[in-house]
Amino acid sequence: MLNEIAKKQKIKAITYMMICMMCVLYCFISVEAVNASGNLEYRVEGNIAVITGYTDYDGNSKVLKIPEKIDGYTVGKISSFAFMDCTSFTEVIIPKSVTSIDEYAFYDCVLLEKITISSGVKQIGAGIFMGCSSLKKVTIPDSVTYLGKQAFWACSSLTDVVISKNINKIHERTFQDCVLLKKVTIPENVTYIGDSAFEDCSSLTEIKMSEKVTYIGDSAFCGCENLKKVAIPKNTTQIGEQAFSDCKALTEIKIPDSVTHIGEFCFYNCISLKKVIIPNKVTYIGDYAFYGCQNIKIYCPKDSKAHIYAQNNRIPYILDSVIMIFGDIHEDWYTNYVQYVYDNKLMTGIKGTNRFEPNSNITKAQVAQVLYNMENQPKVGDRKVFAELKDVYQAEW
Repeated sequence: MLNEIAKKQKIKAITYMMICMMCVLYCFISVEAVNASGNLEYRVEGNIAVITGYTDYDGNSKVLKIPEKIDGYTVGKISSFAFMDCTSFTEVIIPKSVTSIDEYAFYDCVLLEKITISSGVKQIGAGIFMGCSSLKKVTIPDSVTYLGKQAFWACSSLTDVVISKNINKIHERTFQDCVLLKKVTIPENVTYIGDSAFEDCSSLTEIKMSEKVTYIGDSAFCGCENLKKVAIPKNTTQIGEQAFSDCKALTEIKIPDSVTHIGEFCFYNCISLKKVIIPNKVTYIGDYAFYGCQNIKIYCPKDSKAHIYAQNNRIPYILDSVIMIFGDIHEDWYTNYVQYVYDNKLMTGIKGTNRFEPNSNITKAQVAQVLYNMENQPKVGDRKVFAELKDVYQAEW
């Protein structure tokens, strides 16, 4: 496996180089007339003003409130790199008139602590707040339908984020290196979580993913070393390479029936991982997917891909366990007993659910059902005897 630290540093260096090149290129191609109003620079596109720059980079103004109008023009857009590297303001207020914020507009504004994005904004470009290391909280309004890649990469003070319910993708590196971010709820319309989307979010303890997520990208949660619990959505089909590698607090994973592909190094070095449930529909498990998981036990169907993988890699496994079948059965004193009654068709759980309810009280009717099953469900005689019992009907039991 590649040295991960060197690899990440290389990626960051390349990214920063590309941003610098883009910035230089942007300066050359931006030939439109630039106007000034106060500390803001802008150009005119049609009937709207586009904010292109800021002249008070080292000033004393701590709050930047972008106006809705400049010189009679409605402010409708913030251009790429408009406030890059600005160190004067700690707060920015974006008005309802703005519908689009272009890529890297606030890149590396290291003193920016608070941002108010009004409900007029629909598009937020790549790297919009990348490197804003003082930014603490962000609410992305529901008007936003697109949030670009790297949007909050290296926002190392970010603790709370609310994501618009109308975006359908979390792009690559969106929250990478947000080391203080503890909890994230993925909106219900999201179907795609990109590569390294939450990589090295080392304080992240909880992630709630939309059930519509079909793809979890490479290194999506790599290095989230305090992540204790993850529910893989029931519509996910592919989990990428290193998706959960180095998630050292993760204790169990249940792979849903929809998943067919588990990538290389997927759960690499998850040293606390004890239980993994892998269904029959998984057809590919990459090399070293569970390497370094010293306490792991795989629960899987007999002759499945997971069964063969466990055998080939000398990983302990249990076949056709009730732990796979019932969501409320775990390793406990009663597990073997539940396995016995299920295998022998004496008790089959709560009808219409995936629950066994091992700690619930048993009714007389259920005792009768178990005894009846023990006798291989013999033919029952005349049911008129139940006429004496007011709470038992002919069609029941």
